[in-house]
Amino acid sequence: MRAKSMTRRELSERVASSSKFYSYAWYSLICVVIGGTLAVPSVRDFSPRLADNIGDTWLVPFLVAWLIINLIYYQLVPRCPHCRKSLNVAVAFIDGYCVICRGMAVEDASLKGN
Repeated sequence: MRAKSMTRRELSERVASSSKFYSYAWYSLICVVIGGTLAVPSVRDFSPRLADNIGDTWLVPFLVAWLIINLIYYQLVPRCPHCRKSLNVAVAFIDGYCVICRGMAVEDASLKGN
């Protein structure tokens, strides 16, 4: 069974949506961390049970949020329909092929003449 290639429009929409998510997630995380440290300088004041588990720092919740953001972003990154590896978007957009497996990742009418 042949894997379905995406169009250039689909590829650009996937890249735009993943980068938009990443930007908004980081902006939100930074605002929450800065706001949280200004509003509640000590985690112990906010939640004594949480402070007992992680210590009196905001670093652990920040790292957990960072991990979650990166895991979600990893799921949104455009992938090759053949090998399922992350696409090198610039190369795939120009010549239509995956750099890793050389399978057709982007299929458009403009590429068929090449």
